[in-house]
Formats: sequence, structure tokens, C-alpha cells
Amino acid sequence: GIKISDDGLSVLKTLDSLESISLSGCKINGSGLKYISKNTTIKIIRLSGTGIVDENLSNLSELTNLEMLDLIETNLSGEGFKYLSRLTNLKDLNLNRSPITDEGLKYLINCKKMERLFLSGTKITDKSVPYVIAIYQGQETHSLFIEIYGTKISRKGVKELKKAGIEVNCDYKDLSSNLP
Repeated sequence: GIKISDDGLSVLKTLDSLESISLSGCKINGSGLKYISKNTTIKIIRLSGTGIVDENLSNLSELTNLEMLDLIETNLSGEGFKYLSRLTNLKDLNLNRSPITDEGLKYLINCKKMERLFLSGTKITDKSVPYVIAIYQGQETHSLFIEIYGTKISRKGVKELKKAGIEVNCDYKDLSSNLP
């Protein structure tokens, strides 16, 4: 296969009408994303299975038209999400199987167009529930779907999310009981 490095991403700076980038599985840490950091035509970026680190999410902070970001199976803790808080057009964020924490989600409250948030297999707990509700309540479209299979969000947390009007896919088939 083709080996792509962060330095190799320099070719992207010449592509000024680029709308979609897929670097899934590439051995990059995200520093090479600086070459597209001013590109306002990009709508989709797929970085699943890469070695992207939290600090290099700063290279995405000015991609104001970004609508979809795939960070599945990355090692992001969520501290770098402070850079994503400026992506007000983000609609679809996939963080499945990444070690995202509750603290990381609070930075996403400014993402007022979020429609789909995938958080399965992450480290989030009921502490994330108010953040997700705040994302939804600050929203323009009032439509939010979240997926939280294999997290530490309890039945009580799921009930709160649903009561707020959020569509939730989770491990619990029965929410009527008081089980944790």
C-alpha cells in the first residue's frame, strides 16, 4: 500500500477546491494537517485508525465548513476538542472506540448544527449527559442522534437524554427498571 506521512500531506496545500479527505489507517500524528488548515472548502475528513494526537486537532480549528469528522479508533482523550469548538457547521462526529472522556465533550457545546454523535466504546459516563443535552439545546435544527453502546452512561442517563428529546441508541433494551 501507499505510505503517507505527515510531511507528504504538503501536496494538499495546492488543492484549493478539496471537499473530502480520507486518511484512515495512515501512520500520521496530524501535524501534516497544517497544510489544509486554511482550506474552507473541506467538508469531510476521515482520520479513523490514525495516530492523530490531541494537540494536532488545532490544525482543524479554522475549517469552518467542516461537516463530518471521523476519529474512530484514535487515541484522542478529548483535550484537543477545544480546537473543535470553533467548528460550528459540524454535523457528524464519530468518536467510536476512542478513549474520549467526559471533560472532552464539554468543548462540543458550541457545535450548534450537530446531528449525529457516535460515542460507542468510549470512556464517557453520566457526567457527559449535561454536555450532550447542552449541545442539543443550543442547536439550530433540534435533531440529535447519539450512539453510546459500551459506555458508562447508566439507564438514568439515557432516560435524561431521551427526556430532553435526543434520539439514543444504547445497550439498554428496557429503560423501565431502576437498574444502574
